[in-house]
Amino acid sequence: VIVSSASAPLEYYNWEVFSSLRRLLQVVGVAVFMSISDLNTFLLINSLGIANNTSWFVLCRLFIVTMIWIPAGAEYYSYITESESASVRLGPSIWILCCTTAAELAVAIKFFPEHMFVELENAGNVM
Repeated sequence: VIVSSASAPLEYYNWEVFSSLRRLLQVVGVAVFMSISDLNTFLLINSLGIANNTSWFVLCRLFIVTMIWIPAGAEYYSYITESESASVRLGPSIWILCCTTAAELAVAIKFFPEHMFVELENAGNVM
């Protein structure tokens, strides 16, 4: 698999962020989604009580999500650049990433430690 993909040509992606307001919002939306996906690592560590940030669970999760993000980014790029044609749809990697992020966020919210809610409330009552 590695040998066959090593000979594949690299493609140049020009996101044209400032070409229109719509494109800007699409790129900002994917940046926010990437931030939420990365924030899930921190939330899962705290929610599940993982003591060491270099545990196998955390490292495997980061590796898997990174490997999903690579084709998902390419699929999203083709979706927003070719959105005028009706045949272009979101690809399976994007849907897998969305479902994974949503499931991780649901687990993090469900098992979020009670003492951290108290700390969040105390932080809001500073003034």
